[in-house]
This record gives sequence, structure tokens and C-alpha cells, in this order.
Amino acid sequence: MLDNMLDNIMISDKCSKKANGGYVFDAEEIQEFCLATEDSNALHDPEKMHGLGKKVIVPGMLIFSSTAYIASKYLESKANYLRAIFNSPLSENEEFRQFLVWTDSDNEITLGAETKEKSLLSKEQIKIPASGLANYSFENALLKKNLYKKNDWYSCMRSYHHGSKAYRCEVANTFNFQGAKREYKIDIKKVLAFGNMISKGEKKNPDAELLLYSIAYSSHVLLESVIDPFPEERALAESFGGPKKILPVYESLEIYFKHPGIKVNPDAALEFTTSITRKGEGEKDRDYIANVRCDQRQGPKQTSKGVYAARYKLTAVPEALILRGLAKKL
Repeated sequence: MLDNMLDNIMISDKCSKKANGGYVFDAEEIQEFCLATEDSNALHDPEKMHGLGKKVIVPGMLIFSSTAYIASKYLESKANYLRAIFNSPLSENEEFRQFLVWTDSDNEITLGAETKEKSLLSKEQIKIPASGLANYSFENALLKKNLYKKNDWYSCMRSYHHGSKAYRCEVANTFNFQGAKREYKIDIKKVLAFGNMISKGEKKNPDAELLLYSIAYSSHVLLESVIDPFPEERALAESFGGPKKILPVYESLEIYFKHPGIKVNPDAALEFTTSITRKGEGEKDRDYIANVRCDQRQGPKQTSKGVYAARYKLTAVPEALILRGLAKKL
């Protein structure tokens, strides 16, 4: 579909500072986004990354949220499903553009973000084999880049096999799982800061900003389940952190809304249920599935109602390998 997108394309005119016809996120903007969403990942920390002589990596959630915001009217009226692919990372001050592509039936849209800056590796190339890091060939991986390229633009939200999309689908069974529960009050100041970050150049839509904030915040919830796990989470949490500073790297995210146009109540707490499992059976398997459900209590009886259910696919990767394979030099 991307090969025939010119008739149905809308290039976004928003995001950050203009640079040679495209747009960029600078280190200060990345830091502001992380403060708003409470993202403590050191890869997005200008002080640490610059101290290592590396560029700050733009959070995948920032790219996803700002791109999905362009489609907010479609999400309110038609779509109850979003799929985001996190493939080729974007660094601070790298030119990029965002777009939407409609199908002829208008029942599905593709969300895109592209950069002209070629990444060192795509995330698919930093997967560590089950046999361990000792058998990982960084040099060999460099020869097997899996970057989706079209007209000199590299996609940040597409792999060869899958793209980022929004459409309507059946969601009945996606909310039924058990897991650890955490509750957070909404800080409206952080929501406003988040909204200002993702909506630049677009007409303000407070409902969309609040909904996308609740999704972006789920990344913080997952990191907390690894950094400060509940007893039932400790076994898997031990797969992360440690001497090698193993970090969760997102590959994809699927989000199911209860219905199109679902709204988040800013006065009610966000209740998250999380469950992380290995994709395979072996202890050396580095791939994980993380399920997240977001609920809010509503009405006189304070009945818990689902807002969305999300499914992350992620890989456990040593920080040193990320710095070497994905983080570019200043």
C-alpha cells in the first residue's frame, strides 16, 4: 500500500523545529516528554548520553503519540485498534516527517514516520540469540540491516512485514487477563505538557491528548514492574537490570479500545493491570510479551470500566549493545 500512497497521503505539518523541510526533536524536547510521561530510561537522558558522546534516542512513545495524534479524529469516529511498530530509531536533531495513508474504503489508515538518517541497526538486528550474548555477532548484524526504505526515507514505524495501522476490529477477549495492579492519579500539568509536545501545528484535541497520555504512561508502568516489582513479578524482573543493565526494548505495540471515541476521565485514577511472560519456554529466551490493561472507576458505584488493553512485544537487550548498535555519536 505504501508504494501507491501518493493519492491518499497527508503529510503532517506539526512536530518540532523545522530543519531543511523536515522536523526534529531536540534533546530538551525529549527531556520534557520524558518528565511528562515519567520515562526514566537512560537512553533518553541528555546528560547521560551526551556524557558518553552519544546522541539522545527519541522515545518510541513520542514518535507514536505525535503520529497517532494526527489520526485523532479517525480514532474518535471509527477505529478501536492501533498497531505501532518500533523499528528504526530516531536520534535527537534528526530530520523526519510523519504521514497518514488512507485505504480506498477509508476503513483503515497507515501511520508513518520516516527519517533520511540511516540508523546503525534496526531493532530486529539487536536481538540476542538464545545461546547468549557471547554468540552475538555485531559485525555480522551490520551486514543484515532490515530497514524499510522508500525514496531515500527510512521508516521508524514499519518493518518489511508489518506497518503501523489503525482500524476497527473485534476486541471482546483482549481485556480478560490477570496480573499485578497499580493505580496512578492523573497529573493534569503533565498531561498538558505532553499534549503541547505532540500537538504542535495541529488543532488542539484535549480528549485525544489525555487518551494518548494514558497509553504513553503505560511504558512507565512496565518499567516500574521491572525496576520495583511486586512479589509475583520478581522472577521475570530478574531477567532485566543486573550487572549488564539489561533493558526492555519495544518491538511493537497493539492497543485495543473498548469502542471508538473512548474518553479518559481526568478526575479518576488510571488503574493498570500488567502481566509479562516469556515468548518462549527457555530461560535464555530474550523475547517477551507484556499485556497491559487500563481501567477507570466510573459512576455512583465506582464500577471499574476498561479504557484499553495493550500488548507489547519486547526484547531484553544489554545497555552496552544498545549504545553500540543504536545510539549514534554526537
